[in-house]
Amino acid sequence: MTLGLPPSMTATALLVVPRSMPITLAMSILLCPNKIQAARGRFRRQRGCLPRRYRSRISCDKKPGGTKGTAMRMPVPVLAALAALGGCSQGSDPTCAAPIEASIRLPAVPAGPGAGYFRIPSDAALVSVSSPRVQRIEMHETMSGGRMTSMRPIARATGDACGITFSPGGRHLMLFGIDPGVHAGDEIPLVFHFEQGPPRTELARVESAGGETR
Repeated sequence: MTLGLPPSMTATALLVVPRSMPITLAMSILLCPNKIQAARGRFRRQRGCLPRRYRSRISCDKKPGGTKGTAMRMPVPVLAALAALGGCSQGSDPTCAAPIEASIRLPAVPAGPGAGYFRIPSDAALVSVSSPRVQRIEMHETMSGGRMTSMRPIARATGDACGITFSPGGRHLMLFGIDPGVHAGDEIPLVFHFEQGPPRTELARVESAGGETR
């Protein structure tokens, strides 16, 4: 493994960095060579040298005939910083690691509507939700304007890298006519219908109006 560095520089030499540079940056060069090569490739695609304020750290050698054949030599500390900045792997968003368990919150007043929350992975837009234990389910979103907060129904809901999320204070389900036999601690099925693909059924935990499951 050469990392594009001079032949005289060994793996041991890579670990000899200024005292101000954490040893983890030097180690990342050895562990993440693909990130280093990608960073060098991005620099090679630039025309000419870097801005003046960086020229003391990075030198440019140009062959006769313009910028074609430009080669850049970056010192080890710069390569280490690039490797640490890019990281060894892309990884997933930690906030998406655990899906939100679907839940139904019963109304404080028996005749009122309940609320539903969930996060479900999907690339297709969600167009409706149904349940055999609920007469009607609508999708709503909370709107804030000045000192007023209101809700409005929505016909479809799209997601992001985490999927489609309905949570308190944002998009949520409104459940009208919940079966009187449904109590806190139960589970009821929710059927999610998408613009594309088959419907998907998930069990939702039932909570009291205060959020308790008993």
